[in-house]
Amino acid sequence: MKKSALTLAVLSSLFSGYSLAAPAENNTSQANLDFTGKVTASLCQVDTSNLSQTIDLGELSTSALKATGKGPAKSFAVNLINCDTTLNSIKYTIAGNNNTGSDTKYLVPASNDTSASGVGVYIQDNNAQAVEIGTEKTVPVVSNGGLALSDQSIPLQAYIGTTTGNPDTNGGVTAGTVTASAVMTIRSAGTP
Repeated sequence: MKKSALTLAVLSSLFSGYSLAAPAENNTSQANLDFTGKVTASLCQVDTSNLSQTIDLGELSTSALKATGKGPAKSFAVNLINCDTTLNSIKYTIAGNNNTGSDTKYLVPASNDTSASGVGVYIQDNNAQAVEIGTEKTVPVVSNGGLALSDQSIPLQAYIGTTTGNPDTNGGVTAGTVTASAVMTIRSAGTP
């Protein structure tokens, strides 16, 4: 009897602690929030939907590059918003992430085991004028009544072409993936 009373006392003390414990919170979730932003003196901001773009240049055969030296151009734009009405100049420079000082006619694609060779990604404005890598270009400001509109755009085109810029008559192009990346720096200025 003494043994069963002792066992009962031990079990009671164990379960009494359990009944007093707070229930676990199983009906909540957590989220970590990181906030980023930038304060700029620029008279325009890049539209947030344009901060990071992927431009799909499609597939192009080596025989097409042998014949023409380039593929079809794909249009894209970098849109600017909240532009000040005093805006009178938009200038931009494109820097290739894989380019060296001598590669200015095209973006140099990343190189790996599955990459195409003998090609680059060429960028041109909407008038089919070449945009040289690392060279500043100017875009006309769209205005109404002498005041710049709040929304502006930098229209561009890109295409895959041979590194020589000519038809690939010597077989220097090999098939594979073409992945090039760049950073576009935009400067805007206004009338004081």
